[in-house]
Amino acid sequence: MDEYGTFIVAWAQAAHEDEELREAGMKRHLASCRRAGRSLETLRGGPYVDRMQIGLLFTSLLERTWSYRHLYGDALNRADLERNTAFVIMAMLDAPEDLA
Repeated sequence: MDEYGTFIVAWAQAAHEDEELREAGMKRHLASCRRAGRSLETLRGGPYVDRMQIGLLFTSLLERTWSYRHLYGDALNRADLERNTAFVIMAMLDAPEDLA
């Protein structure tokens, strides 16, 4: 995120106003979400009902957490934020079969 995070955030904002940009970026973003979902499935040791959606949730968590961490600066304790983010990811990995 430190390398590409600003571009991801900028695309998400610009995509609301530009249909062509939205379409082009969306395909790439959803492909990235599917890859993230596949990685989570590997860590989990089993499939999710919708790999793309779980990947979207995962990447959204990381993108927005990174963005707000940089926006709020020292108002957030980085170590605590990283630890709590890891707790949420662990909960995603432990989701019951019928919710995953």
